[in-house]
Amino acid sequence: AEQAGPAQGQAQKLHELGAAQGERLVDEVLSRRAEMCDQNLASEARRPDVCAAPPQTSSMMASCGSLDNILLLTDSYKVTHHLQYPPGTETIYSYFECRGGAYQEVCFFGLQYYLKKYLCGPVVTAAKIDQAEAFCKVHFSNPVWGYNEKIFNRAAWLHILREHKGHLPV
Repeated sequence: AEQAGPAQGQAQKLHELGAAQGERLVDEVLSRRAEMCDQNLASEARRPDVCAAPPQTSSMMASCGSLDNILLLTDSYKVTHHLQYPPGTETIYSYFECRGGAYQEVCFFGLQYYLKKYLCGPVVTAAKIDQAEAFCKVHFSNPVWGYNEKIFNRAAWLHILREHKGHLPV
């Protein structure tokens, strides 16, 4: 008989946990991410070479409420992707894949939770747009040349809010 690999063992453990315990596990991971966010913000605030954030933005991000804001759940460089598409682009698609590692197999876990938590229903609100824009203004500002208003695509997010009632068009 073929032995189960580490990924199969992990999949079996997750299956045994059941849906409720799986959600608690994901919540625990997200809560640790919030702690890490707090630590990183505190560390950045102590650096003399980093622009100081306006008090309202700093306290907003220090609370890590951004983990509930789909506009902020991305890598920084992706905020500017809209500037890189050729004029007239109307459709794009994305995918993800495992880039390899120590294991021959990967057990993907958490997609259903993520879809339900972040992509179902009206997830874009005026408050979330304002929060994301305020964060981007601090994050992308430079002490010498300031902030480029083109970086955060407020018009596109407002379009989603108005035309799709806050539902992501996916």
